[in-house]
Amino acid sequence: MDLRESMVTEMLRRNDRSKWSSYSNHNIKCFAEGEIRGITSNYETIIGKGGFGQVIHGDIKPANILLDDNFNAKISDFGISRFVNTESALFTDHVIGSIGYMDPLFVRSGRLTSKSDVYSFGIILVELITKKKATVRNGETNIVECFTQALATGKRRVRELFDVEISSRNNMKILEGVAKLAGQCLKMEMDGRPEMRDVTIGFSIK
Repeated sequence: MDLRESMVTEMLRRNDRSKWSSYSNHNIKCFAEGEIRGITSNYETIIGKGGFGQVIHGDIKPANILLDDNFNAKISDFGISRFVNTESALFTDHVIGSIGYMDPLFVRSGRLTSKSDVYSFGIILVELITKKKATVRNGETNIVECFTQALATGKRRVRELFDVEISSRNNMKILEGVAKLAGQCLKMEMDGRPEMRDVTIGFSIK
């Protein structure tokens, strides 16, 4: 008898290419809430803390976040996930992940924790409100650097980075809420970043 374990998941029709162009000025609220609540709840259910340890995904990026027809997000691709003790982080000399989405603290020190996944999630939120990719080619501007610099400057500068197609007056509160959350996730000090389970609690759109 073959006793190997396997994971069975539902089929999700929306892929990485379609989801970034499928939301508009009219459904940004639905998209943002579905993305944030879906990712965080799915993260806690699948790879959150368990009785013996914790799984760190290690490669949170848009291509690994799938959406159903109602914009509910699901995390996929656990190929480089790591299991660590609940009270410790993982230290490694073998730094792997996706360029543009890795926690710079992990890249520099090899220290990987769940807060590294939170940082990557913050990058996804920046992409959500700017509709720009975090990966940088020759001569392109790094949108994450622009965003963090804008946060230090003030709300007006942050607003200038919002994608024009979704930055209507009616959506401004939503976009600013996502931007605030992204700023918390992108803090350079790990202790300043929220736990993934706390992200949804801190994000509320009326």
